[in-house]
Amino acid sequence: MKTVKLLVCYHKPDTLLKDEILTPIHLGRALAKKQMAPDDPKLKWLLENMIGDDTGDNISELNRSYNELTSLYWAWKNYDKLGSPDFIGLMHYRRHFVLNEGEIKVYEIPDMESEHYFDALNYSPEKLLKELEGCDFVCHLGKVNGIYKHYLANHRIEDMELALDILKKMFPNYSKIADEYMKQDIGNFCNMFIFPKEMFFEYCEFIFGILEEFRQRTDISEKRFFISERLTGIFIYEKMKQGLKYKVFPINFVCEKINIPIAYPLTNDNGFSLTVSMVSALENADKNTSFTFYLMHDKSVGQNVKDKFNQIVKLYPQCQIEFIESEQEPEYYPLEISELLPKINKLIYFNEKAIAMHDLGEFYRTCNVDDYYISGVPETYATNESENRKLVGDIFMLNCRFLRNHRIWEKARDFVNRRPAMQIINDLCANQIGYFADWFVTCAGEEIMYDRVIRAKYKNRGQYQLEATWRPVLYFGKNAPWLNIQGLYSNFWWNYAVKTPMLFKFPYVDIEKAIELLNEQQRELNHIEDINRRSCADDIKKILPDDSYNPMTVYAGESNAAAKMYANYKASLASLDDYEYPAVPKAATPDPVPAPVAENDGSALPMGYRIKRYYKQFGIKKTVKRAFEKLGGK
Repeated sequence: MKTVKLLVCYHKPDTLLKDEILTPIHLGRALAKKQMAPDDPKLKWLLENMIGDDTGDNISELNRSYNELTSLYWAWKNYDKLGSPDFIGLMHYRRHFVLNEGEIKVYEIPDMESEHYFDALNYSPEKLLKELEGCDFVCHLGKVNGIYKHYLANHRIEDMELALDILKKMFPNYSKIADEYMKQDIGNFCNMFIFPKEMFFEYCEFIFGILEEFRQRTDISEKRFFISERLTGIFIYEKMKQGLKYKVFPINFVCEKINIPIAYPLTNDNGFSLTVSMVSALENADKNTSFTFYLMHDKSVGQNVKDKFNQIVKLYPQCQIEFIESEQEPEYYPLEISELLPKINKLIYFNEKAIAMHDLGEFYRTCNVDDYYISGVPETYATNESENRKLVGDIFMLNCRFLRNHRIWEKARDFVNRRPAMQIINDLCANQIGYFADWFVTCAGEEIMYDRVIRAKYKNRGQYQLEATWRPVLYFGKNAPWLNIQGLYSNFWWNYAVKTPMLFKFPYVDIEKAIELLNEQQRELNHIEDINRRSCADDIKKILPDDSYNPMTVYAGESNAAAKMYANYKASLASLDDYEYPAVPKAATPDPVPAPVAENDGSALPMGYRIKRYYKQFGIKKTVKRAFEKLGGK
């Protein structure tokens, strides 16, 4: 009978999966022994319940970079200590194979401690051995929108390019396969597989050869080898192309309990809107997610404000609130906070214009900041391969450990109050800035001008709103949703506003800003109206690079084509930008009851100008009422 060992990787205590096949292994044990006290109960549990990756020939001390691969290196060099099995594979402490052949999916089966958990996985030693009969190897396959693009959206592309260059020089027979694989949507992720012994040894020669050369050619002191998953996928894809018989199994991902740290700037004026943001996160949290909200403020914020926020903890027991006083202006809080929270390594920083659309656990776990000091929303058309990357405020994922290690706040203090905070961040974190993947954040009010053409022709308001529900975060930029009540996504903010306890006054609404916003919205409508008049189809043909470029998949920053498209579109609207509105005669004294404006009285003027004219005649209340009557139903 064939023998099988499945390594189950642990770095901390959790539900123990162990039988004659499942073999738990402690990753980075050499580091843990140095950093943890000998009587630490967590270390004792790991030492007592599993083997370690630190005996014989090993790279245990490189675990921070190699991650789960330190277990595979140990198994490769100490194979006899596992009993020289015929098959060997790898799983993670919360990622496990589900023995349902042929499925390309990820399950979310909870309750690992249940006695029926293995039944839910369809697993037993006998079942696994039977599945391996007549099979050369087993793997997991997942689907993304382009393997190369997926890596680019999350990590440093220069690392992947270097790894591919090394691969092609060391293993030239993989060159074509590698290029094919990186263009695909289906691939192997999580480094999960079951290989026969000979194939496993070939794989180890392949991947550790590439990674060792990579290690020699770059500084890995602050790198995690996310490249390894793509290299493993290339190896597996090559075996598939050879015609080997294989089976695909889905995996189960068990979400562990997680406490998410989120920092906010608190002032005496933003209590209500900040509470709405917090409530959105709490309302969408699943049972495994809790929060610690760090509210940064100056000394003017009194105890009465703090007492009101503490009421939220009584309503939502899955959160706690800590108040952090600072002497800095709020715009500099993201620079300072890593020093004020010395035990926090990864932190979400939101302002009151960000709301959660669903559970933030996945966003916090998978939004990568391991490669950077800070990640956020790009300033303009750019991706993670762009040079001179810059962010806009005010939502970030902060790598507080890197910020502390590189003394960013200490360096920033010389510029505080003399330069804008975002300029300091972009300068001091140059080349260490990452961008949120476009499936994480919807930026309201930041639509690119050429996208208006596509919106007018292909998408309606409901479709745009539906897309926003797919992303975990909705960020309102310059136009606050309590001011811009007719905004494309403002209804989502109001949905949480009505659930928010009335502890604070509603945000102050500036009438002048409201009028300015109304004018801005009308200008956009005028653009779309003009595009439709001049034939939307003709404009799309002029703007898009070629017929094969599907406008439904055009995103800001997807390529340099975005900038070109924007430039072309802006040029096409030059005549509108240069349009000079005719002078309007001084308004006469209004009648007690406004008479309707005749169809031929100024009807040729742009809509925005007509609204201004009506406002000068009849005042803001009647103007807003008329706007709702005329436009509200459209």
